[in-house]
Amino acid sequence: AAMIIFALFYDKKQINVGTILYQIIYSFFVDVFTKIQHYTDIKAVNFIIMLLGIIIFSFGTGLYSAADFGRGSYEAVTFSLAEKNGWKIKIVRMVLDILMVVIGVLLGGKFGICTVATVLLSGPVIQATVNAVKKSKIFKKLLTVIKKSFIIYNCQEQCRCSSMVEPQPSKLMTWVRFPLPAPDKTNGKSFVFIFLYNRKVRHSSNS
Repeated sequence: AAMIIFALFYDKKQINVGTILYQIIYSFFVDVFTKIQHYTDIKAVNFIIMLLGIIIFSFGTGLYSAADFGRGSYEAVTFSLAEKNGWKIKIVRMVLDILMVVIGVLLGGKFGICTVATVLLSGPVIQATVNAVKKSKIFKKLLTVIKKSFIIYNCQEQCRCSSMVEPQPSKLMTWVRFPLPAPDKTNGKSFVFIFLYNRKVRHSSNS
């Protein structure tokens, strides 16, 4: 939450629909793969599995980040710092990873070969993926189609809301217009005069 708040104030364009989708999908699949993951007794095989996992995760992170539909909390901070200051994504990512590792170790977390591999590989793979994807003509066309569809959908929703029938005045109110009374500049003197005059007329008629 702290990272999202930081990105929201520092570079709010990092927060979009992708931020929410990332948190939901990422949390779901972490729970799924935590239950089904299985390591062998051979360390070399486990090491290869570890490397594949880091590379696939980093590739996926770079792929969704290149779409510019919002980024997750960690990526939002990474890309906001990199884009605002002209820094390389891989350098910012590696520095943040090292910072998180230090905080984690101080809080009692474990430190191992997977930690080192993640710090060294994730940043470069993410930046390489983002650069390759943004240079791809196919991705540019696909992204353009998606953004246009998203814009058209928003326009349709706005038009649908604005086209709702609003209550109209009745025909009687439209046709019959009563003129407003002239402003009273005598401060009530004319009213008193008319009242006394009517009273005098009635008295004389009765007599």
